Amino acid sequence: MSTLLAFWAVLIGASVVQDAMAALGLLGDRVWMLDVEVETGIYTWFSTLLLAGAALVCGVVALEKQAAGDRLRFHWALLAAIFLALSADEACSVHEALSGRLTAGLGTSGLLHFAWVIPAMFACAAGLLLFIPFIQSFPPRLRTWLLVSAAAFLTGAIGMEMAAGAIGAGSEEVLRSGAYRLLANLEEALEGGAVILFIAVILADRAARPEAIRLRFV
Repeated sequence: MSTLLAFWAVLIGASVVQDAMAALGLLGDRVWMLDVEVETGIYTWFSTLLLAGAALVCGVVALEKQAAGDRLRFHWALLAAIFLALSADEACSVHEALSGRLTAGLGTSGLLHFAWVIPAMFACAAGLLLFIPFIQSFPPRLRTWLLVSAAAFLTGAIGMEMAAGAIGAGSEEVLRSGAYRLLANLEEALEGGAVILFIAVILADRAARPEAIRLRFV
């Protein structure tokens, strides 16, 4: 986990430093591969793998729970599917394309400029209710960190996106502004850090359950 954390910190730090230098007029040409928002950048590749890794971890636990006949095996399988979908979205930018159509159709602006956040908020509320038994299955300390990881991820994915919409992220001028660049870095930092924390919580919980059936390749 320390390697993942270090790689995440270096990539986020590189983007922040580059943006700070650009704002101060100390940077000529940007190194776009270090930009957290560029689809072909290093951070997007890292984020895609990170989300896929979370899907893999949840998938392994789902198989173990299935073998043990655990009542929460479906929650783990659904969680694995969600992270796999998020990984695919990170690589293919699906929600950006859908958001553009939703925004055009609904005519939203301001905090809801990126209209995909509307169905996302309803999905998160429904998911919270669905996953209450899952959350309660963790010991108190790990349960707290699990909720922290979820809150951080949603703050980054939805909260920062809404804030970007509020400052007018649809215009080219705003996209180059210091305020938007700060929000972009915060969004990716929160999302990536949250996924790393989530994986750490799951692995810690799994390690604390010696009675669990283990798959040999893990």
